[in-house]
Amino acid sequence: MSPEGDDAGIILKEIGYDYLVVGENLARGYFKDSKDLVDGWMKSPDHRENILNPKFREIGVAQREGKFQGKEQYLAVQIFASPLSLCPLPDESSLSQIQEKEEELEELTKKAEILRGEIEKESQEEFESEAEFQVVQDKIKTYNALVRRINKLSKELETLILNYNSQVNSFNTCIDNF
Repeated sequence: MSPEGDDAGIILKEIGYDYLVVGENLARGYFKDSKDLVDGWMKSPDHRENILNPKFREIGVAQREGKFQGKEQYLAVQIFASPLSLCPLPDESSLSQIQEKEEELEELTKKAEILRGEIEKESQEEFESEAEFQVVQDKIKTYNALVRRINKLSKELETLILNYNSQVNSFNTCIDNF
């Protein structure tokens, strides 16, 4: 806990250290030497747990001697943490690709629906010429090409989503292990 009342997690966030887990040991008082201080931590179940916790991969340590509340005292802190980088984050570019393909799919689907409506309407009317018939046939070919593109894009999107979800699941599993 800092003099301002911030815990280790807040302090680490302020300095840009993204973490999976964090813990801290604080000591204030008079200790004859550093061994006396560490022995005190090791006798305290909570402090000992932090020191021996295998989930913590990194440590920051600071100490200072000086007057605190009018008395000469020793102040020491240990901040334990494991960086977020130990768990591979899902690929941001994959998410961007998914969003782009979803937008493209939505746009193509709207075009196909409009074209389908035109085809259905025009197919119910009697054709007065071969040219009118050919216009509808061309629209049907265009519609079928759009449907093929939509189906292909849907499969690509499904693959991207499965891959991204796998990355998210791996990240979540990694976090759960901490």
